[in-house]
Amino acid sequence: MRPLAQERFRFAQGETRTMDVGQTWVRIEGRERITLVVFNEEGTTPFLGALALDAMFMGVDPVAQKLVPVEGLMM
Repeated sequence: MRPLAQERFRFAQGETRTMDVGQTWVRIEGRERITLVVFNEEGTTPFLGALALDAMFMGVDPVAQKLVPVEGLMM
């Protein structure tokens, strides 16, 4: 996987950084989709962002601490 572009991101604490972005296949519980990825510093813990979860029609159940299927939202 390699970066395709660079984009600016604003973090919760107010910091902004330009970061590499790309695309890759993601597989979760038998579902496969292409989604946006953001490349962070080496050693950073990877996580699923909102775009990946939306693409997979998955949500987070905070009580059970697991991913659950959700319906798509048309707006």
